[in-house]
Amino acid sequence: MKLSEAKDKFIRSRKLMYCSGKTVKGYQDSLSLFIKAIGDIEAEDLNIRHINDYNEMLVDRRLSQATVGSYLRQIKAFVNYMEDYGIIPEGSVARRIRLPRQPKRKINLFTPEEVELIFASVKEESDWLVARDKLMLAFMYDSGLRQGELPKIMMKDLDFERNIMLVHGKGNKDRHVPFGEITLALLKDYLEKRPYDKEFLLIGRRGEPITNDSVKKFIFRLSNRTQLEGLSSHRLRHNFATNWCIEGYEKDGYVDNIKLAAIMGHEDLSTTQRYMHEAQSIVATTHFRSHLDRIGGDPGHFLHQA
Repeated sequence: MKLSEAKDKFIRSRKLMYCSGKTVKGYQDSLSLFIKAIGDIEAEDLNIRHINDYNEMLVDRRLSQATVGSYLRQIKAFVNYMEDYGIIPEGSVARRIRLPRQPKRKINLFTPEEVELIFASVKEESDWLVARDKLMLAFMYDSGLRQGELPKIMMKDLDFERNIMLVHGKGNKDRHVPFGEITLALLKDYLEKRPYDKEFLLIGRRGEPITNDSVKKFIFRLSNRTQLEGLSSHRLRHNFATNWCIEGYEKDGYVDNIKLAAIMGHEDLSTTQRYMHEAQSIVATTHFRSHLDRIGGDPGHFLHQA
């Protein structure tokens, strides 16, 4: 069996597993590039040298470490599939694929002044669209929703008494997410001004449900308008998680990472751990007590020592 045939079977298996269209396209694109680079060889002839040569080619193209890691993860999933279904011998290649260590990026928190600037910079041709856009910001910053989860919210998903909503997440996984009093006020303001009575909560100018692309364009325009570096849907969501951890440490002295993972829609607790480490660092530096200051008292004591 040629690699291209095995790839087609793998892509079909992802569709049958209800992977999103975006995920399936990602596999399709990366595996097509891989096969084009090494040739459409017989699947059974694939070995670790092919993977390493392709890895080296990606590095030589000066792709980021994260991008190379993403390509290799998709290739490893493909190789695992071929081993699981007997297309190639089990354990022959997959276990030898080494993924690059992913860089740990610092999560930059927005200051209160920056948050106010973001909300104040929302501009649309009508009041109800301004109310809608501010509500979208609140859902991402105050509840940690993903960009792609906003278009899926329906009126029936909202619980006004308990301030929670049902969120339809990645991989068709639903979860309940809380929201605060300001978000509730923004939600009620939007519903009072919205000129259409629709099943979907967030709608466009003609009453149609918003799309993932329209949310992306909104954030892009807002980034240009505020001139805040790194303003994105991801950063708003990351700010929610980190602030949630900080408040947990300051209030209770610990963070319930299982609860946070449930709110964020994480299956792997190691993903949630990233926010906990960042929050610990912020709390530690915010409440720093210098031992040297307590010893020396007056800084001049050390400055003028012989």
